[in-house]
Amino acid sequence: MLCQSPRFLHAAALRESLYGMSVRLGHVQQSRNVVHPGLVSHQGTSNVAPRQCPQHHSRLSRALSTLHDHAGHPGQTISPHENGTERPEGELKGHIDIIMGPMFAGKTSELLRRVEDHEAAGRKVALVKSSIDTRYHSARIVTHDGHSKACYAAASLAELRDCLGDEYSSFSVIAIDEAQFLPDLLPFCMHAADAEQKHVLVAGLDGDFKRQRFGQVLDLVPMADKVTKLGGRCAYCSSRALFSLRIAADERQALVGGADKYAPVCRRHYTELSELRPSEA
Repeated sequence: MLCQSPRFLHAAALRESLYGMSVRLGHVQQSRNVVHPGLVSHQGTSNVAPRQCPQHHSRLSRALSTLHDHAGHPGQTISPHENGTERPEGELKGHIDIIMGPMFAGKTSELLRRVEDHEAAGRKVALVKSSIDTRYHSARIVTHDGHSKACYAAASLAELRDCLGDEYSSFSVIAIDEAQFLPDLLPFCMHAADAEQKHVLVAGLDGDFKRQRFGQVLDLVPMADKVTKLGGRCAYCSSRALFSLRIAADERQALVGGADKYAPVCRRHYTELSELRPSEA
């Protein structure tokens, strides 16, 4: 049995459909050697004599042009927006993007870069972080290299919604930093994307200093449209840093700090140095 490619079958089906259209519009004269419109005989010349009907001819030409473009791109489908009903450029559908990784991997920098892209496209962005994070500024998101942007600070995302009030509905993008500290991350993001059609950007740790689940960031992964796993550079070699090594003698899971309390490390240095980490007295 001859196996035909999806491209061939789809193109053939379109040709049959267009041929039927051409017959109904009076473009094909029945004869002994009728061929489909736009095709040629084995001698290289068309044996179709179209009647004069400018409007119908223009309509059929556009359809044949679409068929020609499609036949050259296997696996491509024809979008309903290709007929001139383009979706507005600034319109967004519900969407969840997660940026995760260890400390010093550039998560906040990537979050701010995407925020600035949305703002450049004319979208209104609500930028929020956990109020637990007061390392550099209580009302700004600040990267380790000093780049910053004004934000809301909240103990929960429900608090953010209450703070914004009626203005909340005007934001098409919600950007969340230090997401691991927010207790209602999962339900808020699901509702914002599914019910409110907002684009949600989430940046946070994927694990704590013991490489264990931290907050609800990992719970959100099955709901996400896109997940970006970032890595840094190991503080003790040139390898990629995958984990956060705590160098402070503190066993609490939620311990806010920077280079004074944590170091980005590769797998080898994590396993070697975590055993030497001083324990809390």
